[in-house]
Amino acid sequence: MSENANKGVNLKTVLVAVFTCASLLSSCLVFAEPPENLDFIGGYYEDGQYHCYSEPCFTIHKGTEAAIAKIRPFNAREWANKRGNACQKTYTQVLAETSQIEISYAKKNECVFVTNGQWLDPYTNKVVDGVRSIALDQRISLQEAHYYGGSGWPRSKRMAFKNDPMNLLPVSIEQKRERNGRPGTQWMPQNKAYWCDYVVHREIVARQYDLRPPKHERDFNKEMKVLYCKY
Repeated sequence: MSENANKGVNLKTVLVAVFTCASLLSSCLVFAEPPENLDFIGGYYEDGQYHCYSEPCFTIHKGTEAAIAKIRPFNAREWANKRGNACQKTYTQVLAETSQIEISYAKKNECVFVTNGQWLDPYTNKVVDGVRSIALDQRISLQEAHYYGGSGWPRSKRMAFKNDPMNLLPVSIEQKRERNGRPGTQWMPQNKAYWCDYVVHREIVARQYDLRPPKHERDFNKEMKVLYCKY
């Protein structure tokens, strides 16, 4: 058989395969078979738990247990400041506004830094002296925000969230490491007198950015407010 004839046979084979795949799409692409009990919004129940399989279920249940398993894993690099953004203006602003004593500044390469101050760590209700011992913790951590609805945010919104003073709190470095971005059901501050404010401020941030924590977190917040909020 000639080379041209071989090309003709191969082309015919490809075309047949294409039309076969077009009519039998599920057998040609690696897609999971839809569940038999799939509902009209693209969700289904499995072992008593509701899960999303397709849109609009993911959008309707964004941030809940139903959709959270399908969200791509958190990647800290996607929430990192751009290289060259060394001034940390928000960091300086928050430290300056919350210091209990007059702060000291230093200037380097057109950037202004806080070099000394004193802060009250609400997680422990203890005083923290010096910038080497203080850190800013996100009331709702970046990882929480990712899974509560921020996974699809554009970079501009991720950076606005990360650097929003409303979501930043000066705490000791040890306490920030101990919390490690965990939600309320997994970690609460040592200082129980702060529990009401802690939960309420987290809810305010969530509403501001249209985040939706999963139901067990929302239920936990309600319980904490009943027990520790006096208003």
